[in-house]
Amino acid sequence: DTQRNPVITEKITKLMFRRRPNFVIHCGDVVDDGPSKKQWVYDLFQPGNTLFSRVAVFPTIGNHEKNHPFYYQYFS
Repeated sequence: DTQRNPVITEKITKLMFRRRPNFVIHCGDVVDDGPSKKQWVYDLFQPGNTLFSRVAVFPTIGNHEKNHPFYYQYFS
């Protein structure tokens, strides 16, 4: 549940990457407001860049994504 907490998201994703996982499962609510492109960029992808750019991420859609097309665009 990474929604709107970029400082913690960055810390956790860096710690996760240290373990060199083969993949990551995210259990939903990757952002707080699915239609907000800024949240996708600045609250999820920017702070999670170390992990997300190197490891496959398999998220589950949560209620905060609001079934928005951004979710399907970023996680096809």
